[in-house]
Amino acid sequence: MRLRRYLAGGVVVGLGVVGVLVSLAAADVLAELGIGEADAKGRVIQSLNTGYVNFSPAGKAFKAAAPAVREALVKGVLTWAKAYTESPEFKTAYAKLRENQKPEAPGPPGSVDDQLKQQRAKMEQTLEEEKKNLANIPTTLPPDTQEAIKEGMEAGIKMTTAQLAEMDTPEYKAMTKERLDAQNATEQQQFQKRMKEYEASYPTDPRSLIAKRLKRFLDESATVDFGAKLVAAGGTMRFADAKYEENSPEWKLCYRAGKEAVDAARVFATAWVAELEKK
Repeated sequence: MRLRRYLAGGVVVGLGVVGVLVSLAAADVLAELGIGEADAKGRVIQSLNTGYVNFSPAGKAFKAAAPAVREALVKGVLTWAKAYTESPEFKTAYAKLRENQKPEAPGPPGSVDDQLKQQRAKMEQTLEEEKKNLANIPTTLPPDTQEAIKEGMEAGIKMTTAQLAEMDTPEYKAMTKERLDAQNATEQQQFQKRMKEYEASYPTDPRSLIAKRLKRFLDESATVDFGAKLVAAGGTMRFADAKYEENSPEWKLCYRAGKEAVDAARVFATAWVAELEKK
């Protein structure tokens, strides 16, 4: 089965290459995998934002690697990811992400006078169009049809004229103010709700978000049955136990990565979470 994505709590989990990599620096691991450091940094930010990350460029190498090499790769890449998230460069990138995701505040509330002015302009335009239409009733129509159309248009003009006059009354102004106040209050409530959700999704300190992503990986990976059997079905490999086909893509990717790699990621993630929660 083709490796498409692999998630370690939203931060890099599994990649692959051949050779003994334990002694290589994390940057060397990325180079061996054919992933540029700038690209890897961008994927870390992306994974924090969405909870998912696509590492398909390294999928082929990871699939070809022996279990022990996969374990070494996971440790190396996670070590790099952890170091990056502790760097000033990451803090700047996260701050930019956070700012870009911030909900836009409602504009300043409009005044009653401005609202009435806009309404009047639209109403006057409508009245002008109604008068033009009245003056241009097709003469080719039967007389009784022309008369019926004329009566309908005149009634419309009369109604529009009455509405324009009503705009000058204190009652109409009070009703407009009440409506504007209610609209502004609703917009503020909706904005405050979005801000609350934003603060929860993008905390000022990214460490809590990193811990959240890591815990998600730990929860998901804890349920993987690495002994599950695969069977050929229609040119693809599927789980013999159909219930596993309903599991999440992350569960399936943990399965494909193998027990050694996932266990290594879980050990690293558990220690990382504990460290984050102490700070």
